[in-house]
Amino acid sequence: MRSLTLIDLSVNQLCEFPLPLYNLLSLKGIGLSYNYFSGNLRSNIGDAFPKEEKINWGMNSFTGTFPDSFANASNLQILDLPGNNFTGNVPASLGKVKNLRWLNVNGNQSGSDEPDNMNFISSLAKCSNLQNPFKLGNSQLGFKQIDRRDPIFNRKHHETALSLFVWNTLNGTVPQSLGNCKQLLRLYIGENNLSGIILGQRLSLPSPAHVNISYNSFMGSLPMEIGDITNLASFDLSYNNFSGMIPSTIGKCLALELLYMQHNSFEGSIPYFADLKTYGS
Repeated sequence: MRSLTLIDLSVNQLCEFPLPLYNLLSLKGIGLSYNYFSGNLRSNIGDAFPKEEKINWGMNSFTGTFPDSFANASNLQILDLPGNNFTGNVPASLGKVKNLRWLNVNGNQSGSDEPDNMNFISSLAKCSNLQNPFKLGNSQLGFKQIDRRDPIFNRKHHETALSLFVWNTLNGTVPQSLGNCKQLLRLYIGENNLSGIILGQRLSLPSPAHVNISYNSFMGSLPMEIGDITNLASFDLSYNNFSGMIPSTIGKCLALELLYMQHNSFEGSIPYFADLKTYGS
């Protein structure tokens, strides 16, 4: 099996990590999602699969910290690890993986109260191809969920979408460097312990763009620059502490189809939305 490049064992009842995989240096894709794997990953996991491009090991019970060595898999494009029990910070070393297009670590226990728990966001700006960076929350309002039982190797979604997913327990403020992720298509950072102001910087998002920052503690008023995100297709900022007037420039977001603003402290009049496709409240 020295020529084997892809193996997908997803959606089974396997419980022990297949050690023979470590001997298959030719592998470029490994699918292990929706099984019963548990325990810590080897610290040198990235060195063990030097040609790896696609890792889909979500919905298991892996524990321990995210191995820094994932960054040594220089060809890695898809790192999909949702629904496990990983702890600690997402390694900033992932910024070295220039071809990374999809990073999903939602539904783990990552993050900490330490100031560096958001450093990985800054590092991702170096991943110029990043399409699905991270999912930082548990958004449940109006966004289509991906059926992760579909084999990762057959999903065109991975070939076309640029997104950032991290549903965890992150704390602190989102760094301004997030705006340097120029290929970012989807930003989901809902259901965390994030605070401060996230949208003060101008994001250059491709079309269409989806932003979900719900169920956090963001505060202050929305900046007038929100209208500069003309390709914004869905925007969920519900269940935060935003206040002040709703900026009239949001009417410039002509691609906007979904807008969730409930459970904040906005005041004044509702701006003119006549040109928008859909307005949800």
